[in-house]
Amino acid sequence: MTSVANWASQRRNSVRAGSSQRLTPTVEKNSDSDDDGSASTTSEDHAAFLPVPRDMLATIVILGADGNLSSKKILPTLYSLWRRRLLPRDVLVVGFARQDWTSERFRKHVFKCIYHPSMPQAERKEFQERCHYQSGQFNEPDKFRALLSLMAHEEARRYQERLRAPLFAARVAPTTQVRMYYMAVPPFLYAQICSALRPAAAAAAARLSPQASRQASPKVSPLSKGLPRPNPNPNPD
Repeated sequence: MTSVANWASQRRNSVRAGSSQRLTPTVEKNSDSDDDGSASTTSEDHAAFLPVPRDMLATIVILGADGNLSSKKILPTLYSLWRRRLLPRDVLVVGFARQDWTSERFRKHVFKCIYHPSMPQAERKEFQERCHYQSGQFNEPDKFRALLSLMAHEEARRYQERLRAPLFAARVAPTTQVRMYYMAVPPFLYAQICSALRPAAAAAAARLSPQASRQASPKVSPLSKGLPRPNPNPNPD
């Protein structure tokens, strides 16, 4: 462990050497600053330390996005990982729940979940713009088809944005797309959600090329297993 720590320290020092003028400016605690300090954290200086492949596109779907588990744990954690560059900067976060919300209303909910006065406003706004929402019951295949349609639309737009981005266009074109479904719901809903999601996902994959189908076909992962069950009557406000 000591040798690994020493190597990491030496690697950081070598990368930062000669580029101190681009280091992240300090944000005053409790400043609620508009300075997002993104000049250095998105630079190539730190690219060697990012565990996320630069050719990967990621979409995270939160099923039960209006509940306590999502509000208190998942959304703040995703924001923290995103700020630390442990998620792609253009990650898409798509909420699905019974609340009859629009994407704009969901972004206000996200703001309440991730707000901290010491965090730069610009970063919060940027993360909120990555968030989208589809309302529906968990036993309605039509709503899941609408969810997949929303995802496909936003993913197509993101793909074009990635190709136009100076950092990626010249050297690293996106080659892999990952979709993760996080079930922030009680376990008794897992089977119901999978039954509604599977036909919609199969129909969506059938319209894609064989290669794209392998990349985009959803793989449901009930990651909330073993976690505290959310409040059955959450108050999103």
